[in-house]
Amino acid sequence: MFLLNKILLFLFLNFFLILNLNILYAKTVVVKNTITCDDSRKIYKVCSDQNLSYMKIHAQAVHENKQLVLIFGADWCPWCQSMNKIFQDPKFRTAIDATMIPLEIGIYKPSSREQVESGTLVLNHLFKVNKLDRNAYKGIPLIALVKPNINSKMDKAIFIKTGDLEKNSKAHKGHDPEKVLKALLSAQKRL
Repeated sequence: MFLLNKILLFLFLNFFLILNLNILYAKTVVVKNTITCDDSRKIYKVCSDQNLSYMKIHAQAVHENKQLVLIFGADWCPWCQSMNKIFQDPKFRTAIDATMIPLEIGIYKPSSREQVESGTLVLNHLFKVNKLDRNAYKGIPLIALVKPNINSKMDKAIFIKTGDLEKNSKAHKGHDPEKVLKALLSAQKRL
């Protein structure tokens, strides 16, 4: 009898899971048919839920015992594009991949200064958890080095303003990969 109850419970739960997934799929199709959002060629994947992306990478970082490097920004920002090039560079990635997982979080829509609610939610969560004043960190890109905790309400974050990480000359405008790496390693020691 006990085994039969377990089997019935299993079937019941799977039935509702499949039903809920089908409803979710149907809602997604309706949304996709009415609202078009294509961020396939964008740095910041704002068509997807930025908070969900953060939670997935957060779980991965906890599992792998790594820190998160969150780069908050927008596609229209030339400094954010400069930062993206650094994080795409294989030499730079070799220097950080053993201990850090980067994730770009869009906080503004690609063609406007309209905020992306889910990206702003991640940013505000880290400010609140770390008892930091949001007004002290204006401008993008903004980097947060996060030591994730199983309980995300206990995540420790150090924010890095990127203005000081620029390398500007007549021949080059953008960020200096060496300064970015040095800032990350310095922040890592303080986490």
